[in-house]
Amino acid sequence: MKKIFATYCYLVFLGFFFLSPISPVRGQDSMHIRRDTLKADFVTQMGTFFKESSQKSLIDLEQDRAIIRQNKIFEEIKIISRQAGAFLKKGFDTVSLKLELDQIGAWHKLSQDGVFANKGSSQTSRNLTTTFNILNALQMEVKGYKRNVDHYQSQLVNYRLQIDSLTNDKSLFTLSHDSLELSLYLSRLKILAKEISPVNEKLSQNINGIQIVQNLVNLELLKLETDMDEIRYYQQQISDKSFAKEFASLWEKSKYDRPLEEIFHFSILKAKLLMAYYIKANWGKLMVLFISIGMVILYLFSLKNGIREQSGADAENSMLLSAPICSGTAIALAIGQFLFTDPPFVFSTIILFTTALLITIIFRHHISKYWMVIWLSILTLYLLAAMDNFILQVSRPERWGMIIIAVFGTLIGVLALFFKKQHRTLQEQWILFPICLMVIMEVMSIALNIFGRLNIAKVLMVSGLLNVVVAIVFLWVIRLVNEGLTYASMIYKKQERRLFYINYNRVGKRAPVFFYTILIAGWFILFGRNFYEFKLLAEPFNELFYSEHQLGSYAFSLYNILIFF
Repeated sequence: MKKIFATYCYLVFLGFFFLSPISPVRGQDSMHIRRDTLKADFVTQMGTFFKESSQKSLIDLEQDRAIIRQNKIFEEIKIISRQAGAFLKKGFDTVSLKLELDQIGAWHKLSQDGVFANKGSSQTSRNLTTTFNILNALQMEVKGYKRNVDHYQSQLVNYRLQIDSLTNDKSLFTLSHDSLELSLYLSRLKILAKEISPVNEKLSQNINGIQIVQNLVNLELLKLETDMDEIRYYQQQISDKSFAKEFASLWEKSKYDRPLEEIFHFSILKAKLLMAYYIKANWGKLMVLFISIGMVILYLFSLKNGIREQSGADAENSMLLSAPICSGTAIALAIGQFLFTDPPFVFSTIILFTTALLITIIFRHHISKYWMVIWLSILTLYLLAAMDNFILQVSRPERWGMIIIAVFGTLIGVLALFFKKQHRTLQEQWILFPICLMVIMEVMSIALNIFGRLNIAKVLMVSGLLNVVVAIVFLWVIRLVNEGLTYASMIYKKQERRLFYINYNRVGKRAPVFFYTILIAGWFILFGRNFYEFKLLAEPFNELFYSEHQLGSYAFSLYNILIFF
């Protein structure tokens, strides 16, 4: 308003000065000429005045806007600096991360034993598989570290970028022509610089420090990925040359002999390491498995109490209800093991052998002594074969041990197949087919082992015994389920809300066909896991089942849907 008022007064003065009447000292013509000249000068000066005033007003407007913008930027810089300072106080534990990387480096070096160091005359399939799984677990661990480091580094860079962007705003370089305002502005700049300088310095230090850690993480990740690619190459070579001679024949002198104690030592360490990482990665599924075991056991106790209340019988003669804890655990383990994808051999062996022992306790009074001896013999040989499969590098004593296991497996299988008088006591005659397959595989294992084809020989030896154990375990699980459905159909003749609307009259006294189909498929999966070719066949299905699909904002996978059902 003051500027407008001053301008108005100035215009009035000029108008009064230039347009006021002039006394006629000279003639009329000179008077008219002077008056026209004065009017022209007035218009010119007015145009010049308005032009200069407009330019000055624009400059003043820009300065006013700059001052407003400067105040806003100062506040934003202070806010971001405080946020950055709070973020820096939380910090990042680079010391612990470096220790973790050192530990991973040590485990990485351990996993290389027998594959990249002390590898002998040829690679073994079991050592390659175990080492690959360990490296894969280490890779997942390092990827987790990388995500954390990258996120922290991104946050640091983002804070510094925001501060740099604000401090480079062009409005900060618009200075006032007033000396007092300029002095005040420079004082504010000085104070702001003192406030953000420590934060900027810490940001730079942390960015430089985290980049060093980031380089270490990326280097370890690159080493792991390189070794995994090389192992894939070795596995493919073994698969392509399954029946090629890899080691010296048994009558020939071995080209490479490593003390058995060293082989045992690093084999046990690798098994422990792999087991620890697998449990850590799948603890949620383990909890689901334990909960499932508890639910099945509780249901069997409820079934047992229902039978006792309805018929007065104590159900001691029942194979299922005489040992509800063993039965419930065996059923849940046999089915629940398929929750776990690509488990290490030691993990699947523990589950299968535990289930087999529980089944043995359940049916010990329900089969003849002859078949009990056959079963216990096969189960013992399977345990020995599994223990041999934990040995990751070849030695001459191990090869002789493999031949002994395969010979006994062949003899027991032949005895079971050709002693036909005992076949009459078998309720399920088809169990002879897995036994026949076992004999064929054990004979082939012996021959291949003798002639130096050790990788395929070990796979055949272990798979031959495993296929019988899995078949018998699944057979008895089906029988237990059948018996459970029989008792349930006797007790619950109507749909009841507390049983989630299960209609046992429709289910009947026999397990549904799809249950048999699933268990046969399960036998094939457990049997096929021992072969590298099975992994190649399974990869497309794994990709189909485990890859996430997006439907709007909802992500799902076929595996999660299957688990839900």
